[in-house]
Amino acid sequence: MFSGNPPQTFTFTIEGMTCSSCANTAAKVLQALEGVESAKVDFETKTSTVIGKVSEADIKAAMSTNTNFEVLFKGESLAKPLTDEERSSYDIKTIKGGRKMKFIEHLSAGNITVFDFYADWCGPCRVFSPKVDRMLPAHLTKANTPMRDV
Repeated sequence: MFSGNPPQTFTFTIEGMTCSSCANTAAKVLQALEGVESAKVDFETKTSTVIGKVSEADIKAAMSTNTNFEVLFKGESLAKPLTDEERSSYDIKTIKGGRKMKFIEHLSAGNITVFDFYADWCGPCRVFSPKVDRMLPAHLTKANTPMRDV
């Protein structure tokens, strides 16, 4: 908090919103943040303007704790999904078709299997899934961590 300083204005992008209800949720979270004097979210442009005695870190923390949206300040971007080449060096398989599936058929004996459920139309999925893609190679070995995109 910046109790002795004048209020600051922050303008940023909010990724993962898919409807005006999402924008309303984001606005309520931002307005409830201690130190915020004003918070507006525009669904059409996916931008927000916040005025208050807060920091970028405060705004990011409030949004990541209370929503599935990603705040991006100038110069920041979403995590990129793994390329096909990167995916090929790991045991990552995509299960498509929207059919009923049996999880047991996709498990790898003796290993932890990560299932990531995803939909192209889902805003939070587009934010979260690339983070999962990037996290697995960084923290787990290639040999023992299969992942299944469903």
